Amino acid sequence: MKIFLIPFLTIFTASAIETNADGTYLISSAEDLCEFSALVNGGKRDLNALLTNDISMKDCDFTPIGTSSMGYCGTFDGQGFTIDSLTISLTSTDGVGIFGYIDSACILNLTAGAANNIKGKAFVGGLVGDKIGSGTARIECCGHEGKVTGSAQNAAAFVGCVHSGSLVLSYCYNSGRVTGGRESAIFCGWMGGSSSAISYCYNSGTLSAGVDGSNYLYRSSPTVTSVYDSSGRQNTTRFTLTQRRNGALAWMLNGNSPDGFFRQNLDNGQATDDHPVLSPRHGIVYASGTLKCDGTSASSTAAFSNTDNATYLPHDFVHGLCSVCSMVDMEYMYTDYEGYYEIATPEALRWFAYMVNTVPGHTTDFCRITADIDMTGYSFPGIGTNDVPFCGEIDGRRNIISGLTMKRTGETGVGLVNVGTDGLEIHDLTLAASCNFTGYRYVGGFAGKVSGEKGGHVYFSNLGFEGTVNVNDNGGGIVGCVPNNDFTAHFTNCYTVGTINGVSDNGALSGWSTGARIRNCYVLVKGKGWESGHDICRGFTPHFTNSFACGGAQTGSGLDTFTQTEMQDGTLLGKLWPDAYHQEIGTDTHPLLSHPIVSDAAPEALPNAIRSLNGTWIDGSWFDLSGRALNGRLPNGSRIIIRDGKKVLMK
Repeated sequence: MKIFLIPFLTIFTASAIETNADGTYLISSAEDLCEFSALVNGGKRDLNALLTNDISMKDCDFTPIGTSSMGYCGTFDGQGFTIDSLTISLTSTDGVGIFGYIDSACILNLTAGAANNIKGKAFVGGLVGDKIGSGTARIECCGHEGKVTGSAQNAAAFVGCVHSGSLVLSYCYNSGRVTGGRESAIFCGWMGGSSSAISYCYNSGTLSAGVDGSNYLYRSSPTVTSVYDSSGRQNTTRFTLTQRRNGALAWMLNGNSPDGFFRQNLDNGQATDDHPVLSPRHGIVYASGTLKCDGTSASSTAAFSNTDNATYLPHDFVHGLCSVCSMVDMEYMYTDYEGYYEIATPEALRWFAYMVNTVPGHTTDFCRITADIDMTGYSFPGIGTNDVPFCGEIDGRRNIISGLTMKRTGETGVGLVNVGTDGLEIHDLTLAASCNFTGYRYVGGFAGKVSGEKGGHVYFSNLGFEGTVNVNDNGGGIVGCVPNNDFTAHFTNCYTVGTINGVSDNGALSGWSTGARIRNCYVLVKGKGWESGHDICRGFTPHFTNSFACGGAQTGSGLDTFTQTEMQDGTLLGKLWPDAYHQEIGTDTHPLLSHPIVSDAAPEALPNAIRSLNGTWIDGSWFDLSGRALNGRLPNGSRIIIRDGKKVLMK
């Protein structure tokens, strides 16, 4: 009886791994790591774990954590420790790594040591073999120093392949070696979804076989920010051997600051590091001598140390921005009594963009453009970023921006507003023919990308786009892409007569906006890269009302066609709802935007110059006298509504 009882008890005994108060597994040995893998692969795929020290896996028979049917989706925090001397030789198996398959996992603060040797067939990674599931996986503050070999496709230092969902890779490094079959890369053999990103990472290792053309570091099109490579491949920043060894690379990766994640023993009495590492037990890197305010050396020779002995030069503010580091001088401009920043110059527009992007708490701010602005010769960062999407208001006040050029080849999210989110409103503004926007994906004149996990509404009204968009995919005259189908974009009284130059999946109005509400708009389809039948606005079930297109193949209820002759001779103007547009026949080649005049005067005192908008659609930024938002046609009998806190008489 005992012979059968002992194995029975062994199978069902509670885990021998210690846990802390919140149930996180504390892994301190090779045996613990092997048991953790067995628990995950046996069905407990959402377990969390902490490494409590460096672990040697020498002579251990280890099975990767996570299977194709049980992808790991917990949080694994290495706490700056290393898993080393791990040998996995599964040359006929797909999905091989410390983690075989992951779903929406989070892997933190872990280094795969130089003595690791991971071998598999396809989808092989030094950390992760294959990412499955629709969620986003995150790998942060992780290093790879070992060897990875895949006999088939998709070998990489970090993740072999992202089959579904997205991958965010940040503050990571590779100094190891990857050898693969086809379509292999250093960071990831395929990065997957549109939300994938690589930021603040570096590579000093090698890919000896399996490179796909010029895609040495990654394949697919992730957002890439501050990535460094020993040869500067794929539009990354090149660094030298000296910079890797003397602390310069660590300093740059940390944003020219001692406060980042990368550490390196230089002169602190510990064993010197050959390259930046991610262990908090190594030395903080400081720049030495006299430094500019951006952390770069004020002299021709930069030096670095584990001792803080630097002095900094003061900021040099010019038109509200430091000429060295672009820090914002918040005393440069104040809001008016209604809470709007009044923008009348190129310098003021640049200041507003930098303030929103870099000063916490300003993503909901409002601005009014109070004069035509010529941006020729001025660099412009765009308003909003992936980290701080803009959800405020831009009121163009019937003005025109000209000469705005944003050339950001290889980047995603490019436009007057790079990245917006729920509540964004842009209205009463024209971008002239001299405006030019260039990026890889999600490029639009007024907004490149609308982001956010929960969805919402964004509003574009009384806008004209006459410039050029250059993009690979998902470009549009008004907005490049609204990737989350839970968002609704409202386009009211908008036109595009500009050019969209792309490869695929573009739209004259928007490259993707599911369920868009398009009211009293017209578009001239010019350029290339259209999806057949969806060249006005790509996305599921756009709703057109009294809108018109020339040169496009898209059809739908509420969408009619016009010719270029009709655009010039006033025929198109007659089809558009009254008072939204105007045109001087013989002078204007197309209808231009008109706008109702807003006054603080009592409604009965408003002049007759405020013309009829009866029958037109109005967006959610208009309210009745009870404060209720109006979405749809103007209610019968309504003559007084509220816009921007002011009464407007609609006649």
